Amino acid sequence: MKTLSISGLEDSAIVAFEHLFREKPDGGNGAFTEVLLDGLSGKADFSGAGRVTFAALNLFLSEGVSRLTQGRQRRVFISPCGIPDFALVSL
Repeated sequence: MKTLSISGLEDSAIVAFEHLFREKPDGGNGAFTEVLLDGLSGKADFSGAGRVTFAALNLFLSEGVSRLTQGRQRRVFISPCGIPDFALVSL
């Protein structure tokens, strides 16, 4: 991986990059992708309503990625202001 050397900032960038992305050594999906696919397949349907909503998937990703990586990776999410919750997937 190339790093940009600006008065030692490259070390911080590498740590931040490694903190954000944890890939499996076998080349499989990373933690985020694995949890995302699980959530969209129905595991994020907390209410049992037969749908996965934007808000439910957000919570599922936050908890799942942290749990799967033992806290080494955290999902960062920025929600658009004023957007109501909506269904992403009907099961």
